Amino acid sequence: MDDFHKRLSATNGTPGKPFYMPNGTPFYCTASGTLLKKGLAEWIALPEPERKAGAVVVPDAKEDPERVRKARRLAKLPANGLILRTYVRGLKFDDEKRLFAPKIIDWDYNIKLPGEPNRDFMWLQETEWKSLLPSPGVGGEGGLAVKGQSYPVPDAVRDRICFWHIAGGYHGLPGYYTKDRFKSRSMTLTVEDATPATITLRLTGSAALQSDATYRFHGVIRYDLTKKTFTRFDLIALCDEGVDPKSRPQNVAPFRHYGVAFELTGQRTDDLLPPFYLRENVGTPENYFANRTR
Repeated sequence: MDDFHKRLSATNGTPGKPFYMPNGTPFYCTASGTLLKKGLAEWIALPEPERKAGAVVVPDAKEDPERVRKARRLAKLPANGLILRTYVRGLKFDDEKRLFAPKIIDWDYNIKLPGEPNRDFMWLQETEWKSLLPSPGVGGEGGLAVKGQSYPVPDAVRDRICFWHIAGGYHGLPGYYTKDRFKSRSMTLTVEDATPATITLRLTGSAALQSDATYRFHGVIRYDLTKKTFTRFDLIALCDEGVDPKSRPQNVAPFRHYGVAFELTGQRTDDLLPPFYLRENVGTPENYFANRTR
């Protein structure tokens, strides 16, 4: 705990303990860390030398290599890996019983926020995305894929999706699941079209949690055999929590249904980040790619 947060804790009446404010609660303080419980009124009452510009000199920021290493925020995609953008939104039914994403989210405490998707990124290693392609061969010795051919999505890819990228998160930080949370999970790929140039696959599947929440998966994947790259990777996971949400004291937007959309990153690279789990201080690439939390 640095000096700034120590002073916040001391002026909050909790010296020696981490400074904490309830989620979403604004607070006011000076640049030196003095908590202003009455906001502007306390600020005006401070001596002028404490209020004028330059009253607190902030030292130049220095990167701590060890802290960076522990934070693992510089994790990089393995060579020839595949990145998918993910978007999660809370959903509601309209009058015709069709799911839609509301433009305004009603939170507790009468707070209304614009309905925007919560985003993340999913990583697949080269061996993993190649395992999605049908056998025998893709234009090699085994010949072309056969229309109508079906086969299961490899466990590593199925669990990458289920463990790290479909757990709620429409109202805050993305979540993730452990293996024991599931009753079942399965995904199947079916060849919809196969030519010497491209293969088009249909992905379907479902998953069920111990909590009775269920998921349905629908997707279309297209692979260019000449360029040896995916030109389309669209996948949707639809969740039904199984019960209507109950009021809760914290400010969480209550949705029984939500959806997660996956797509190729395309040409944009301005906001690409590692998956959220790798940006947490507990996440490691070893655990992420092994689909385990510890």
